[in-house]
Amino acid sequence: MAPFSTTRRRVAVTAVAAAAAIGVFVGLGPTPGGASSHREAPLIAADPQADNTDLYAFVSPDAPKTVTIVSNFIPFEEPAGGPNFYQFGTGVRYDVRIDNNADAHADLVYRWTFTNHTRNPDTFLYNTGPVTSLDDPDLNMYQTYDVQRIDLGSHNKTTIVHDATAVPSDVGEASMPDYDDLRKDGIVSTGASKYFAGQADDPFFADLRVFDLLYGGDLSETGDDTLKGFNVNALALQVPKGRLAKHGIPGAILTKFLSARRQEIARTGDYTVLVLFSVGTTQGKWGTLLETLLAFKRLYDRKASLEEALPELVHAHPARYGGMTLPDLCEEMHQVMTDSDLQNMANQAGEVLSEQVLTPAECARHRSSAVSASFCKTLPGEVASTWAKAIKARFSPA
Repeated sequence: MAPFSTTRRRVAVTAVAAAAAIGVFVGLGPTPGGASSHREAPLIAADPQADNTDLYAFVSPDAPKTVTIVSNFIPFEEPAGGPNFYQFGTGVRYDVRIDNNADAHADLVYRWTFTNHTRNPDTFLYNTGPVTSLDDPDLNMYQTYDVQRIDLGSHNKTTIVHDATAVPSDVGEASMPDYDDLRKDGIVSTGASKYFAGQADDPFFADLRVFDLLYGGDLSETGDDTLKGFNVNALALQVPKGRLAKHGIPGAILTKFLSARRQEIARTGDYTVLVLFSVGTTQGKWGTLLETLLAFKRLYDRKASLEEALPELVHAHPARYGGMTLPDLCEEMHQVMTDSDLQNMANQAGEVLSEQVLTPAECARHRSSAVSASFCKTLPGEVASTWAKAIKARFSPA
């Protein structure tokens, strides 16, 4: 049975993301103009399932290409709080709202919604035996959740996590002998992103004895962590930085622009370009590169048409690119790259070594007859050595 009515309330926490820096706004309560806290705010104190205690946003050292956002709810969870342990509200929409253009208005929303499940309705017990996995039959009461990504500009909604199991409250060592394993099993991975819902120790420090008429009139008693030993229910997501960014200039577009202006690009990344200068490069050469980059920026800032910025592209494909601006193309390509998770796939491709099926000599023998017999003879023992001056003769057609 849901603890609230069928009308869903919304509790929102807001994060502002810009490039490598993350600014944080502590969120509002379940209704506009409300509040959230460790029970200090009167409007939310009676609704702990919707009470957002804190929001944390940071770049984790073990995943520097991602942003981690953690929002905590339900303050002062006593570990021995049975038999009715702590659940997320099924009548609450838990929103993490992302402002990615610094206008104090949300552009993206990550939304969690929860569903209650009871395996044996004939008992009130949270668990009926030791729980060793999230799908253990002895976990009598559990919750599943969905996560949606909502683009408020286009109003697109994408379900990115469906029917995942939330990590239950830590009942104790007898009921949950290896709670750390349950927490690890509760991490849901979707490509380069990770999601988690479950209980955690409250990391915030607060000395709430201040409300006892300012430490009982004895300021020497300050500095005790009132929250120590209490838990919260945590929602966490870790996503690539590009998924939070509204705009991006793909490296391929910049390379196309620079190459058309006789600038040599050594390597093009997703959002980077590499230019190599040899020893003795004149100031004029790198000055020309700088001026070309500034020209691109001026065209981008004034929303120049592709006819002006990349005329060869428009002439080759007028039906596709005619009428588009340079920012239009950048944003469209950035969105495709973000939605298809190209960065993560490229990273994974570089981390996995392919199994060698054929040796170089075997590859040569399996190639078409266009490969000369002299080339095949070059690799009879996997590798052949020869003088540089003889290479041409050895690799010329017989």
